[in-house]
Order: sequence, then structure tokens, then C-alpha cells
Amino acid sequence: MMGTKRTIRTHGAYALLAVLALGAAPLAQAAPVQWVLQDVLFNDGGTAFGSFVYDADTNTFSSIAITTTDGSALSGNFYEFINFDPGLADADSVLLAAAADPVFGTPAFNMNLATPMTNAGGTIDLATAPPPLAFESTCLTNPCTMFFSIDREIISGSISAVPLPGALWLFATALGFLGWWRRPQAS
Repeated sequence: MMGTKRTIRTHGAYALLAVLALGAAPLAQAAPVQWVLQDVLFNDGGTAFGSFVYDADTNTFSSIAITTTDGSALSGNFYEFINFDPGLADADSVLLAAAADPVFGTPAFNMNLATPMTNAGGTIDLATAPPPLAFESTCLTNPCTMFFSIDREIISGSISAVPLPGALWLFATALGFLGWWRRPQAS
């Protein structure tokens, strides 16, 4: 009887591992990454914080929520849109707008990155010199393709990828199940 229990338990463990492997297969493929602004400082004392999701495979942005704070040169704004043409934003340059249809006078926030974003994540510095720089300004044209002067530049900061909750949940669940399967059995 003991051998039967162990065999059932062993086959059950293999079945569980197969199910978890199949469930993890989509995670092994590239997935969009959430990027979080870190320690972003403008030359007028203002700061920026927030996050966005970027999918390098499709060059698409979503869940944009970035806030800049007041500084001596410019008031703070909230950004939740890609500026005008999504083609203007890519893996190494993110141009955001405070309105869905940015026009003359609309705030704009440009983040040029030191290296392109990938779905592998990591930490990327914001470009501070030489141009192109990371900056905040105001749209000069309708639609917003040109800016007044650069009102303030970013002098330091980076973006960092954060793990997506679904992947963490799957990993924690797998560890929990493996621990349960490995526990000693009462005779």
C-alpha cells in the first residue's frame, strides 16, 4: 500500500509540474513591461514620478500615469497620453502629452533614454547630455509636433522595470505546490 501512495504522489507531482510548465509557457514569451520613473529631477527643482507600460514587440504604450511637480521655471502636470503620433514614441524616446489631442499650449514631456527599452526590463538612465535631452515644455503647433523653448531639462533620473504581478503569483504558487508535494507523508 505504501508503494501505491508513493507512486500516486510521484505521478501527481509530475502532473503538477507539467501543468505549471504549460501555464508558464506564455510567460516565457516576451511580455509588456511596466517602467517606473526613479529619482527624476529637473534643473528648476521640480521632480517627476509615475509609471507606464511598454511592449517592445509591438512598440505600444499603455497605462501611462506620470506626474511632474512645480519648479521655478514650470508648473507641474499630469501625463497620460502619447503625444500626437504614437510613431513619435519608441524604445528610446517617449514623448508624452497632458491631453489626448495635444495642441498649441498643451504641456509635453519628452524622455530620451540612454539605451532602448526592451521586454527584458532592467534600469535605464534618462539622457541628460548631449542633446537629445529629456525635458518638459509646451506645444507650439497644432497638432503638437514642435515646442516653445525647452522650459526645463531633466538633470538626473532613470526608469526601472518592475515585475508583473501575474508572473510573481505563478512563481509563488509553483513554490507552494512543490513544498506541499515534498512534505513527508504519514504512514
